[in-house]
Amino acid sequence: MTLSRTFACSADEVGEILDEVRKLGARVEGDTASGNLGGDTPLGRFEGIYAHDGERLTLTITKKPVLVPDSFLESRLDEIARKYGRE
Repeated sequence: MTLSRTFACSADEVGEILDEVRKLGARVEGDTASGNLGGDTPLGRFEGIYAHDGERLTLTITKKPVLVPDSFLESRLDEIARKYGRE
Protein backbone atom coordinates (compact mmCIF):
# COMPACT_ATOMS: atom_id res chain seq x y z
CA MET A 1 0.00 0.00 0.00
CA THR A 2 1.45 3.32 -1.05
CA LEU A 3 -0.39 6.62 -1.44
CA SER A 4 1.48 9.59 -2.83
CA ARG A 5 0.88 13.20 -3.85
CA THR A 6 3.30 15.62 -5.51
CA PHE A 7 2.67 19.33 -5.72
CA ALA A 8 4.50 22.61 -6.16
CA CYS A 9 5.57 24.40 -2.98
CA SER A 10 8.43 26.47 -1.60
CA ALA A 11 10.91 25.40 1.08
CA ASP A 12 9.11 27.69 3.55
CA GLU A 13 5.84 25.94 2.80
CA VAL A 14 7.49 22.55 3.42
CA GLY A 15 8.25 23.72 6.96
CA GLU A 16 4.61 24.78 7.42
CA ILE A 17 3.36 21.44 6.08
CA LEU A 18 5.65 19.52 8.45
CA ASP A 19 4.40 21.63 11.36
CA GLU A 20 0.84 20.74 10.36
CA VAL A 21 1.75 17.04 10.22
CA ARG A 22 3.26 17.30 13.72
CA LYS A 23 0.02 18.90 15.00
CA LEU A 24 -1.78 15.76 13.81
CA GLY A 25 0.43 13.74 16.15
CA ALA A 26 3.08 12.55 13.73
CA ARG A 27 6.77 12.30 14.43
CA VAL A 28 8.84 13.95 11.70
CA GLU A 29 12.53 13.14 11.25
CA GLY A 30 14.50 15.04 8.63
CA ASP A 31 14.74 18.54 7.25
CA THR A 32 12.92 20.54 4.59
CA ALA A 33 14.60 18.48 1.83
CA SER A 34 13.61 14.96 2.89
CA GLY A 35 12.73 12.74 5.79
CA ASN A 36 10.43 10.24 7.42
CA LEU A 37 7.17 10.65 9.27
CA GLY A 38 5.10 8.32 11.34
CA GLY A 39 2.98 7.88 14.38
CA ASP A 40 0.62 5.71 16.31
CA THR A 41 -3.15 6.07 16.23
CA PRO A 42 -5.84 4.17 18.11
CA LEU A 43 -6.24 2.10 14.92
CA GLY A 44 -2.54 1.35 14.45
CA ARG A 45 0.70 2.77 13.15
CA PHE A 46 1.23 4.86 10.02
CA GLU A 47 4.51 5.69 8.29
CA GLY A 48 5.62 7.73 5.32
CA ILE A 49 8.36 9.67 3.62
CA TYR A 50 8.66 13.10 2.05
CA ALA A 51 11.05 14.72 -0.41
CA HIS A 52 11.34 18.30 -1.67
CA ASP A 53 13.43 19.03 -4.77
CA GLY A 54 13.37 22.79 -4.36
CA GLU A 55 10.14 23.25 -6.28
CA ARG A 56 7.96 20.20 -5.67
CA LEU A 57 7.09 18.22 -2.56
CA THR A 58 6.18 14.55 -2.66
CA LEU A 59 4.36 13.09 0.35
CA THR A 60 4.09 9.31 0.41
CA ILE A 61 2.27 7.15 2.96
CA THR A 62 4.03 3.77 3.01
CA LYS A 63 2.16 2.07 5.86
CA LYS A 64 -1.27 2.64 7.34
CA PRO A 65 -3.60 0.92 9.77
CA VAL A 66 -5.71 -1.73 8.05
CA LEU A 67 -8.97 -0.19 9.27
CA VAL A 68 -8.20 3.26 7.83
CA PRO A 69 -9.61 3.45 4.29
CA ASP A 70 -7.33 4.56 1.47
CA SER A 71 -9.96 7.15 0.57
CA PHE A 72 -9.50 8.86 3.97
CA LEU A 73 -5.75 9.22 3.47
CA GLU A 74 -6.21 10.29 -0.15
CA SER A 75 -8.54 13.06 0.98
CA ARG A 76 -6.04 14.24 3.63
CA LEU A 77 -3.21 14.35 1.09
CA ASP A 78 -5.46 16.13 -1.40
CA GLU A 79 -6.42 18.66 1.30
CA ILE A 80 -2.75 19.48 1.92
CA ALA A 81 -2.09 19.73 -1.81
CA ARG A 82 -5.01 22.15 -2.24
CA LYS A 83 -3.96 24.25 0.74
CA TYR A 84 -0.29 24.56 -0.18
CA GLY A 85 0.06 23.39 -3.76
CA ARG A 86 -0.19 25.46 -6.86
CA GLU A 87 -1.19 22.81 -9.39
